[in-house]
Amino acid sequence: SIEKIQVLSISVEGNIRISEEDIIRNARLWDGKEIDLEDIQKSVKNLWKLGRFGDIQILIEEEKQEGIKLIIQVEELPILDKLIFEGNKKIRDKTLE
Repeated sequence: SIEKIQVLSISVEGNIRISEEDIIRNARLWDGKEIDLEDIQKSVKNLWKLGRFGDIQILIEEEKQEGIKLIIQVEELPILDKLIFEGNKKIRDKTLE
């Protein structure tokens, strides 16, 4: 069996709209949790399922005798901020909206 290692701390980088707490909670990681590589892969999968990120990486920031410090790096997908309709002659823009 693969040896598990303790998570000492978790920080999040790159988040804009989604809180650090929500990202950590959805990754199902917490300080003191014993994890292995499979757990990290599951965390990435859980975050992908949210459909809010273009990129997700979980990196080891520091490795100590007693455990590891993790960084969850995310790149949020952009929000649709405006809609432009082109070539519509039969239906008014308001109706399409």
